[in-house]
Amino acid sequence: VPDLIYTGTLLSTLPTLFFLLLTPGPLFAALIVTAITGGKAGVITLLRKFTIWRVGWEWWAIALLLGPTVGLAATYMNVWFGAPDPSALLLAAVPSTLLLFAIRLVNPMDGPMQEELGWRGYALPACQSRYAPLVANLILGVIVAGWHLPWVWQGQLPLFALLGTVAYTIVAGWIYNNTGGSVLLV
Repeated sequence: VPDLIYTGTLLSTLPTLFFLLLTPGPLFAALIVTAITGGKAGVITLLRKFTIWRVGWEWWAIALLLGPTVGLAATYMNVWFGAPDPSALLLAAVPSTLLLFAIRLVNPMDGPMQEELGWRGYALPACQSRYAPLVANLILGVIVAGWHLPWVWQGQLPLFALLGTVAYTIVAGWIYNNTGGSVLLV
């Protein structure tokens, strides 16, 4: 009954709008804290992490192919455990998936671009100054998962996806650390 009362009203729109406005929160936090602690030079150094692109073709291949590879592996493991073969659906989805990938790659207003400078560009180096890389990434993974909890509360993300968020944080940290601090590739 509450869903029927609140759906499509101001009471359902305001929390959603609030959560959408939080998406660039890590970016804003990183920029504000860096400006206070490091001044203009610190902000420029932080923003330059978006421009680190000469990292070797291996890291580009890992960054670009790891996600689709994991997705395909999960799909076919699902088939192995008894789900129907999704081959026709996967082939039909390839053009739209490639378009979505291309848009996410170049759209600066997309979620990852809004978050990664804060998580990987600012928080990870700060955390790694105190802890080993794996421990730092696990700590950051829990924080990032907590940051995405509102999406679970809104029903936009299943709870188990937060485990994937922690796993992705570790992989993104590995890529970040091995590319000289490139936020562009994560």
